Formats: sequence, structure tokens, C-alpha cells
Amino acid sequence: MNIYEATVIDRMHHLDLGLFKHQINFTCSLLKEKYEASILDTIDNRLGNIPRFPELKNFKNGIQSLAKITANKYRNLMKVMIFVLNNLVIDKSIQNKLLKLYKDWNNIYFLSWYKEFTDNDLKDFEIFLFYLESNNKLAKQFIKLIKTNSASKLKFSKLHSWVYHTTDLIKKYGCLNGFTIETYESLYKDFVKTPYYLSNKQNIENQIMKMVQRQIYLLIKVETSEKNVNNLALIQWYDFKSTKNQYHYRCSRLLTELYNIVNVEAIKNNVHIILCFDKTNDYLVNKYIF
Repeated sequence: MNIYEATVIDRMHHLDLGLFKHQINFTCSLLKEKYEASILDTIDNRLGNIPRFPELKNFKNGIQSLAKITANKYRNLMKVMIFVLNNLVIDKSIQNKLLKLYKDWNNIYFLSWYKEFTDNDLKDFEIFLFYLESNNKLAKQFIKLIKTNSASKLKFSKLHSWVYHTTDLIKKYGCLNGFTIETYESLYKDFVKTPYYLSNKQNIENQIMKMVQRQIYLLIKVETSEKNVNNLALIQWYDFKSTKNQYHYRCSRLLTELYNIVNVEAIKNNVHIILCFDKTNDYLVNKYIF
């Protein structure tokens, strides 16, 4: 029996709470070992200064003070860590390797959310996993950079499964979205666990049902609000800062100047703008909002 076919990847535990958790821990250990604990304070300070964005978790006190980090928080860290690590006062070789590792991780993680895969998508998946520039494979980057901070030298079954068996599993069983238990864990938290703690522990089932119904009524009320109300928003237009080096880590580099008030209905999507740390008038559009 092929054990890797018998254990289909559950993205939340395999990646969010698995490999990416290790990546964060080992990154912090590596930087602390080389540059002392003050470098972690700098990272925490930068995390606290990331601009707010809808549904993006704000780590106002950093991550050192967090006793427990949930899968959702790790996923939010994925979206901003590359900007936090950018332009740190550390050895440029280490910084470039870390930034490439986090950029490649985000790209392959984004691909893992596809609902359908074409042959070309699977080929891209494999390219990102282990055909990246022969000597720069994702797994090799991960292992070479931070294996010294791992007791097992990063001999993780999850890493092996992710690199060498993911595309085979997708071909056989379909997209990874169908095998995650995150949906049901979130439903349990929002519609059972939280209402339970808000109850007085008497007739618990009735109280939970009433709380859930109120949440649903509120959702319907918001969705069916009067259509003749004009919802306005102040927006900021942007353009490329220069004709040279328009992208940084595949994110647009911007200069923003012009503002307008428009109907909310005219806004197609939100854009998360992040100021480059330790630089003036240098902004990036965060493409890692997934």
C-alpha cells in the first residue's frame, strides 16, 4: 500500500499548522541565533504596522507574545511576512534567500487553492515544487536555509509528501479543497463553541439555536438593505512609480497621489497597499491576498 495515497493532504494541518508553522519558527530561530533577540522585536514592530485590510488579521503586538497561533493567523502571516522581512538590517545573502523562500511558498500555496486543475496548472505546480532553477528547488531552499535549526534536519514526512506526492494525489482524487476539514472546524467554532460560551449553561441547545438564528437574521437584513441608498467611498488612485523595476517580489511598486469619491458599487475589488519599511514614498501592492 502507498501510504501517501492513503493519507490525502489536509491543507490546514499539512501546510498552515504544519510546514508554514515550521517555516516561521525556524526563520525566527535562525535570525535570533545570528542577530540576537532584538531582530524579533523589529519583526513584531513591523507586523504591528502593517496597514489594515478587510479580513486581514492585524498583529498589533507581534507574534512573540501569542501563546497559540491558529491556522487562520498563520494564513494571515503568509500574506505579509515577505514585506516584514524585506529590507531588514541583516546579511543580504540570508535576506534574499528568505525572501525567495517566502515568495515561492506563497505562489505554490496560492496554486493549492485552485478548484480545478488543467494539465498546465499541474505542470506549474510541479515547476514551483521541485523544478525551480535546478539548484533552487523549493524543498532544497527550505532545507538548506533552516535545517541547522531543526533537530531532525528537516526530515519531515509532510515536506516529502508535499513536494513529491501532491500532484499525483490531485490527479487521482481531485483538488485539495475537497479534503480539508477547515470548513467544519470553522462552523463548529462559529455556531457551537462561541454561542456555548455566551450562554448561561441552562437549556444550552435552545440558547445556541436562538443565537445562530439571530446571526442569520442579521446577515439577511444586511443583504436586503434598501437599494436606493447611495453608498459612497473615498478611494485613492495609483500608478507605477517608475518605468524601471516596476515589480518587487512580483508585487506592483506604486506612487499614490489622486483621490476621488465614488459609489461603492463601482469598486470591483480592494487593494492592500503596504509601505516599504525603512524607505520613503515607496509602496507595494500586496498580491498575496488569497
